[in-house]
Amino acid sequence: MFLEEIVAHKEREIEERKRLFPLERVRVKAEGTSPPRNFVGAIRHSRRSPALVAEIKIASPSRGSLCSPEKAGSLPAIYADGGAACLSVVTEGKFFGGDDGLISKAKNGASLPVLRKDFVLDEYQIWESRLLGADAVLLIAACLKGGRLLALREAAREAGLPALVEVHTAEEVEAALACEPDMIGINNRDLSTFRVSLETTLRLRPLIPDLTTVVSESGYQGRRDVVEAENAGVDAILVGEKLVTAESPLEAIRELYGDDTFEQRQ
Repeated sequence: MFLEEIVAHKEREIEERKRLFPLERVRVKAEGTSPPRNFVGAIRHSRRSPALVAEIKIASPSRGSLCSPEKAGSLPAIYADGGAACLSVVTEGKFFGGDDGLISKAKNGASLPVLRKDFVLDEYQIWESRLLGADAVLLIAACLKGGRLLALREAAREAGLPALVEVHTAEEVEAALACEPDMIGINNRDLSTFRVSLETTLRLRPLIPDLTTVVSESGYQGRRDVVEAENAGVDAILVGEKLVTAESPLEAIRELYGDDTFEQRQ
């Protein structure tokens, strides 16, 4: 399974990072950083419905290279101009071409809150995310069995970072709700096969209480998809590949939301 390969690599990477820069040092430095921007609040008060979490992703295992680092550096300001509520930054390097420095570039490029999107398996990465400037962290239920999901949810709370707990099945929804998440992300992409189906959101959204902030992730290509998500009651959509591969990411956003006069309506 491809997910297992990613997790095995990430576990080795974490141990090496701990050796070079121990958790105690990371935590002390992280506690001295500026308070995180309000990720959940930005979704709740978005000018768009559903809110847009716009992603910066250099590559993917299924499609290879998606955009150049130079283009990635220009995306935060473009996304902000297009009415995005938040940014998602993929920092995983080996399989997705990311790096930790993308977070600071995103923070400098726009005033939007930033989600660090990586395969978080250890408390170390929570404090590392805070030190890097992330405003929220991703916790993938498929990677965090037993008590690990709850433990990392508590670590994120201690670090002052909201957690987007990602699910793909009904069983994972149940596990996510048990740890009282700040947000639940429904991933339309099956991480074991990388196949995408928006039906996943339609199937799982009714299982989540209305007061929980819900983000539907992956697979959004056109206006009809976004309308369907809004009708299903999701609070935000996370869009990556359509935007990073577009010749004009701003026009791609307008296509998704069915408007070409957004600036005039602000």
